[in-house]
Amino acid sequence: MTLNKIARKQLTYPLLCTLAVIAVTSFCQWQGVLHRAELLLYDLHFSWREPQTPTRTVTLVLMDDASAEELGRQKNSWSRRQTAQALNNLCAAGATTIGIDMVFMAPSQDPDEDTILAQAVEGCNNVVLARISSSLSGDSREPLPLLQETMIGDGFIDAPLDKDGVLRRLRFLNGKPLADGSLQLFPSFALETVRVFLNLDYAFDFSKTDSFQLGTLNGRHIALPYPDLLINYRGSKETFPTISYGDVVRGNFAKEMVAGKILLLGSALATEKDRYATPLSGTSRQGETFQDTFASVSRETHDDLEFGVVCQAHGIETILTNDFIRRLSATTILLSIIILGLVGLIFYLPTLASGLEYALVLILLLTLAASSHLLFVKAAIWLEYAPLLMVVMGQFITGTILIKTMARNKAALVTSLFGKYVSGDVVQELIDGDIQTTLQGQPRELSILFSDIRAFTTIAEDLGPLGTSHLLNYFFDAMIPLVFKEKGTVDKLMGDAIMAFYGAPLAVANHQERAAESAVAMITTLERLKEIDALPGISRINIGIGLNCGIVTVGNLGCSQFMDYTIIGDPVNLASRLEGLNKVYDTKIIISQFMADHLRHKYLLRELDLVQVKGKHDPIAIYELMAPKNEANDTQVKIAQLFAQALPLYRHQKWHDAGQLFTEVLEIEKNDGPALLYRARLEEFSKEPPPLEWQGVTVFNTK
Repeated sequence: MTLNKIARKQLTYPLLCTLAVIAVTSFCQWQGVLHRAELLLYDLHFSWREPQTPTRTVTLVLMDDASAEELGRQKNSWSRRQTAQALNNLCAAGATTIGIDMVFMAPSQDPDEDTILAQAVEGCNNVVLARISSSLSGDSREPLPLLQETMIGDGFIDAPLDKDGVLRRLRFLNGKPLADGSLQLFPSFALETVRVFLNLDYAFDFSKTDSFQLGTLNGRHIALPYPDLLINYRGSKETFPTISYGDVVRGNFAKEMVAGKILLLGSALATEKDRYATPLSGTSRQGETFQDTFASVSRETHDDLEFGVVCQAHGIETILTNDFIRRLSATTILLSIIILGLVGLIFYLPTLASGLEYALVLILLLTLAASSHLLFVKAAIWLEYAPLLMVVMGQFITGTILIKTMARNKAALVTSLFGKYVSGDVVQELIDGDIQTTLQGQPRELSILFSDIRAFTTIAEDLGPLGTSHLLNYFFDAMIPLVFKEKGTVDKLMGDAIMAFYGAPLAVANHQERAAESAVAMITTLERLKEIDALPGISRINIGIGLNCGIVTVGNLGCSQFMDYTIIGDPVNLASRLEGLNKVYDTKIIISQFMADHLRHKYLLRELDLVQVKGKHDPIAIYELMAPKNEANDTQVKIAQLFAQALPLYRHQKWHDAGQLFTEVLEIEKNDGPALLYRARLEEFSKEPPPLEWQGVTVFNTK
């Protein structure tokens, strides 16, 4: 894989992955794949929300186990005579509306009881009875005709459960097609109870798109949301004032709990089937054994489930308070998915700090959860969280995988380009950095090192091809790590020569010092190898090193078929010339005046000459790097001082005075190459003086 391909993928793949995540999330949302998970998240809103204060409009009359024992309930049915007595007592106490959450569809064994109950219903003139709109056989279960004649209304109590068996909503209406093509509408028990309580006409207006109206437009009416009622549960049955059915039958209750209110009468027996899991109750079950008058019945009960009459009370309370839970439109959810998908592009940023992406995804998910819950609590808006969770996690997971894949590809590319030329630490830093910028040809100030073995041709002739290769491998194994240690780059090996540079591809502020450290280490290491003398020919090796610094062009240079990360420019050529001058001056390390400006504070330098190398018009000063200052001995310091005094005299053609100083150097070190060279020059000048325009510059016309 090429660098350009990686760069293109870093731009295109995040966009393609984002589109895929948005598309998959939208499809799952449209197909209802996320619905079950969303219902669980929906229930959490009720669990996290504090219990809500009811309006105290609804009072429950619960036909509980205590009432069954007190009233002597038999044959698994309540006495309709007692129910009539309860209605009479409630109406006498001022109940505005009474809803009975029981279906009186079969006649009593005692016909008089049905008559008494019908008379009580007629006498109250505010009783709403229950019906079942449809059964498994497709038939409706309605109150007895006798009761239908006396009731003020009825409504269906069968409620649609969600796929997980939880009761979260109630239908407002059911329809029955008629022979003439029209549709007969039946209200739900909760809606009919509210209609009677508010004294609304049984008329509907479906002209609006977001809600429909119950009542007359010019009279009393209420607006109800499409398509059904999401019950805004305010708490458990303890939310509502409660009276025991037995107390109502006997008239033993406070009238203020009844007067002007809606009274809902329904079963609260432990063995009753009319119990539901709600967002607040959960769905756990516990078995328990119960016994009534006739038989021992062992059945599964749901102690944490809610009675149907309580659920109806919550539905009525929701309608009365107009506290409807409203869903956001499908368009809004889709727009939210798209926006979050685009925000998720942040997870595709390769520069994202390690670990920061985990913090970002956590912050984003918590922010969405908090926003969703805040909307639910403050505005009763159901912001579906599951698709938002899916798109964020999809972007996070996809982005993480893509970044790691791209990182592996980039690492492979960088390793293939630099693995043999720089140290492993440098490779890793290049992988972590901007490799695109690194590889582009660009001007940069670098330090360049050239190293060459002296008289290697003779050594190679003596050793033969195999011995020569062993010697070079042994030599390079020792020298190249010294370049890597200072974060240098080995540009190339040219036979027995090494070309390296410092400051690229990894930029370092003190590249001049690093190059000098490598040069000194090479000389020191070679001396140690020669002492060990572990390989034939190693003791005969001597090297010369040239160091220079300057602005060069560095980058991936070549053609489409072949690329090489290298440097070009005049400073490179000068470094090569300096390496060759070691043979002239019989030195080991020669540096340019440009390098000397950066190294003189740390290294003992000896100015050697003013030279004009081949290809250059302007002379430059060259220096011998003798040793680090903290390692230099007195002899080296003295020689450097004498040379510093002799060179000005030499350049002013004061041959005698300069010669005395060079002689002093040779008295200290008889084999000092530069001093021997200058004494030979002085002898030539004494025979044939230089031209008048001579300024002490030595011109080299060969490489």
